[in-house]
Amino acid sequence: MLSESFYIPLQKKNDYILLLKKLPLNPAEKADAFLDSQYYPVAQSAFGVYRISDMKQTKLIDVEKENIPFHQLSKFDLFATKQNELDTYYRYKQQIFEKIGI
Repeated sequence: MLSESFYIPLQKKNDYILLLKKLPLNPAEKADAFLDSQYYPVAQSAFGVYRISDMKQTKLIDVEKENIPFHQLSKFDLFATKQNELDTYYRYKQQIFEKIGI
């Protein structure tokens, strides 16, 4: 099982797909326009946001050997330390983009 602790370095001048869920409302309460328009991220990890790009990151980060400052992660889609994390991220991205026609 993948951890929820992955994060993604969002980059300037790039567009992203952010996956959101509609805020569940209590059917017993009267909903107003504000509450009815509330959404929240599906995940608090990299698996809830995807850069719109055909480029794929191939580099893994070895946290024991590398100390990469956050501002130098501009070519990264995911702060990944294992290949299966990166593979899963791109598999999900491909499935999502196919569903929405990108």
